[in-house]
Amino acid sequence: MIDTEHPKKSKCNCPHADGKKIVCKHKIALFFTAFPKEADNYITEFEEYEREEEDREQERYDQIVKYVESLSKEELRMALINGLVEADESFSMPDKKLGSKVQILSLFSADLYRKGNWKI
Repeated sequence: MIDTEHPKKSKCNCPHADGKKIVCKHKIALFFTAFPKEADNYITEFEEYEREEEDREQERYDQIVKYVESLSKEELRMALINGLVEADESFSMPDKKLGSKVQILSLFSADLYRKGNWKI
């Protein structure tokens, strides 16, 4: 039973929700079956949020790339050192092999070098 005016009063006898004031998948399915336009609206809103989130992530990535490309070799080294210290206080470099964090950051700086955006 779905109470659209007071959703917490809705009831379902599934083991997950029986006797509890929680929203189970059955209540959601019943609501969207009874109100298909609400399901369409929800999907539209969700997709718009996802697009906006992707745009925000891309913008942040572009800002980081622009910042890194503006650094000198010494500034980049210091930023790498500070980033590793902040990322993992217990960071330790293996004897003959680079740690995964260093490998990732090294690949990033090598990529910048190959693109000609940063000179060694």
